[in-house]
Amino acid sequence: MRYRLLVILFFSIVFSGFANIQAASKKAEQKKAQVQRNKTIGRSSAMNIAKSEVKGKILSAKLIKSRGPAVYRVKMLVKDKRVRTVFVDGVSGRVIRIY
Repeated sequence: MRYRLLVILFFSIVFSGFANIQAASKKAEQKKAQVQRNKTIGRSSAMNIAKSEVKGKILSAKLIKSRGPAVYRVKMLVKDKRVRTVFVDGVSGRVIRIY
């Protein structure tokens, strides 16, 4: 009877330790993702990148934060009086899409 209690006690301690390790690991991953989201390029850099891809006048530039990485939406007026939207990755500075 004592052996069974010791075995149950042992496994309860071991598995509660694993739960704490998993919780700490998950917390660390969330913190790392948050830090990475905070490392964004500047608004002026995003505007320069958009201007290098599309020739025109910049109307607005806004940082869009969502669940994923930060993205800049840059609206531009081009020669034929149309508005083009350029999406720039806020972390890498890469142009994602042009509409």
